[in-house]
Amino acid sequence: MKNQKDFVLFSILSAFIILLSSCGGGAGGGGIFSAIEGEVKLGKKTAGWAVTSMVYYQGNLYCTNGSKVFSKGYGAGRGWASQSTSYDGAIGLLASDDNNLYILTYKPSTEVTSTTQDTYNYSDTQLSVLYGSTGTVNNISNIRTIFDNKVIGSGREAFATTADGTTYKLNGTAAPTAVGSDAASAVKVGGSTQLYQSFLSTTNFSNSKAWYIPLDGNGSAAIKEKNTPQFTITGIGSGAPTIDLSKTGGDGPLSERKTGKISGLAYYEETDSSGKKEYLLVSTTQGYYRIALDGTNTAKRCPYSNGEQLAGMGIIEGSFWTLPTGAIYAGATTSDTNRYGLWSYYPDGVWNLD
Repeated sequence: MKNQKDFVLFSILSAFIILLSSCGGGAGGGGIFSAIEGEVKLGKKTAGWAVTSMVYYQGNLYCTNGSKVFSKGYGAGRGWASQSTSYDGAIGLLASDDNNLYILTYKPSTEVTSTTQDTYNYSDTQLSVLYGSTGTVNNISNIRTIFDNKVIGSGREAFATTADGTTYKLNGTAAPTAVGSDAASAVKVGGSTQLYQSFLSTTNFSNSKAWYIPLDGNGSAAIKEKNTPQFTITGIGSGAPTIDLSKTGGDGPLSERKTGKISGLAYYEETDSSGKKEYLLVSTTQGYYRIALDGTNTAKRCPYSNGEQLAGMGIIEGSFWTLPTGAIYAGATTSDTNRYGLWSYYPDGVWNLD
């Protein structure tokens, strides 16, 4: 299986065949895991397998592992509850706006196997509203991906990009409005939403600043899965620095050869006796790094307690998440299926299965 470099429909296909094969994204790391588990016992999975998507919607968090949708309160601790759904096929991606929770499903017209999973047929996707104005979204088909602008609270907007490269703003089950092209992610900066061709983007919790990692090359959405992320993070908005990850200090620099491909980008805040500290968290196919936003560009590998658990895993694109509460989430794959699933870190706690 490819390691997190394909465009977002990889998530749907991997979710669809994941029950048929064991194909971890990272090394087994048995020795590392055994040593760490001498101090921290492995938790119980409540959202297992490959969690490919997570969203905020009206005070709750929702995620999917390809066959089920799980939910819990925005500020809740460990543990997810399974939601009742009756969709035919794999559940690939979730997105939300202020009024609706969208779900993209995929039922292939021909059998998908490990050798044919790279043959996409976008006419096999269906976009529906799970909560809100429930039903199938009208006047849109051949959907490549769905996403939202990452707002916690009001002002959240959702989008879809189709196989022909058109990007639409969603409006419940009503016909969507064309707003751009080839977009794979969005952020809200100030009063406006910006669309990016890269799926690697994040905002701060006040939506006053944003960052994204451009894709190499200028291909259309139809061939974007062949490109790989750059190692430069571009800042948008007042006070949002641009960071060259190949020149970071501390445990840096980051490079594909050293750290693997980048699979996620998230903003993070901590407050201690000296005040608020701001960071960007960068997940890779070999763990995650914390990059200081204090002008030093210092990189710290797996900084939070028990974080080495993630060093032997691959973190799935679209599943790396942070919250103003201090929680961090990461959908991880590994050749050890006991550790395959959604992991979380809560302040004053440790990384463990969620």
